[in-house]
Amino acid sequence: MKTLEDVKQYFFNIIEDPDYIVLEPKKNIKNLLILDPGLFHIATCRSGISKIDGENGRLYYRGISIEKLVDNQDFIDVAFYIIGENISDAQSKDKFNANVRKYFCLSPELKAVLDSIPAGIHPMSFAAIGITTLSSVESKYLENQDDLKEKAKFIIAQMAVIAAYYYLKLHNKEWIKEDADQSIAYNFLNQLFHDQIKYDLPVMSKIFNKVLILHAEHDQNCSTATVRAIASAGGDIYSAVAAGIAAFKGNLHGGASQNVAEMYEEFLLHNLDVNDYVNEKLKNKQRLMGFGHRIYSCWDPRAKIMLNMLNANEFKDPMVDAYKSIALKLIARVGSDEFFIKRGIYPNPDLLNCIFYKLLGVPSSMNTVMLAVSRVAGWVAHYIEHVNDKLPIMRPCQLQK
Repeated sequence: MKTLEDVKQYFFNIIEDPDYIVLEPKKNIKNLLILDPGLFHIATCRSGISKIDGENGRLYYRGISIEKLVDNQDFIDVAFYIIGENISDAQSKDKFNANVRKYFCLSPELKAVLDSIPAGIHPMSFAAIGITTLSSVESKYLENQDDLKEKAKFIIAQMAVIAAYYYLKLHNKEWIKEDADQSIAYNFLNQLFHDQIKYDLPVMSKIFNKVLILHAEHDQNCSTATVRAIASAGGDIYSAVAAGIAAFKGNLHGGASQNVAEMYEEFLLHNLDVNDYVNEKLKNKQRLMGFGHRIYSCWDPRAKIMLNMLNANEFKDPMVDAYKSIALKLIARVGSDEFFIKRGIYPNPDLLNCIFYKLLGVPSSMNTVMLAVSRVAGWVAHYIEHVNDKLPIMRPCQLQK
């Protein structure tokens, strides 16, 4: 075979697609391998959950733009939609929302497990243990333990419970009675800050609700692919989500938000100059945290929305103002530099989401688990879709060294 066309004809079926050239390997081909270490060009499934337009900076959940959803929906309603329900079905949506709020509770069994975890553990490891424990608790709450969507509601609520309880343990606070009439965003923050007189819960919960929506789902990223890999092996949904948490913890994935917050702290501690800092990063060929994304070659729409949120509000918090000031200087510096422009390197959500977590009052060590409270909606949706599609077990090949 001498040409690419010969290779295509022999090895692949060509699938029509409006966005890509899609090559599907023909069956019973035993001498074909595609070496793609970062899986840049490998699709392991078809999914209708979300769509990214990286060239134009657009993100859609089930065909609806993130800009529209973030301004008009509750996070749990968006989770309902992501999982595959009809967002215009008000009755079903209300029932889904009510069930998730009902599941926002701390069972004695889960509390006992979480209390036994040694102090100092990373909050994501704490969350993975908690989520895995749910498989032994679900019978107390779920009428139909074979219903994956019911398990999904339970997991979404319990992820918020586990993250909130981590904060309470960290600050020697006690769990208080939940309010099933309030949103997950409100209940979460109420657990943490109900005893702080100056904390404006209604305002903060509205802000948190928007941040939750922005991070609820994002295509076939590393953690989502991990969840699907567990699903393909026949693993249960709790184990799959726990595996997703483990992947998300990584510094190149959800853990990047904590790294950006630490960068801001370094700026403030040492009174660093933005231009000098960026020049030093370029000189040493080091990653500039908070910038760049594999998919987007322009502004990430989530980052753009968060920047607009920051600019539209005067938050009376000196530390938030300090973070925001550094972020704006970094955006201006990078936005005027040919090195970054030519490479399509623009702000990503981690540059700004950590500012909102600072505003909400959580420590930077919890940034990744705060993101996981959002992303769990996408994880359970992908698990359900993968199981329903009856896809084969994932079995990548390797080339010998």
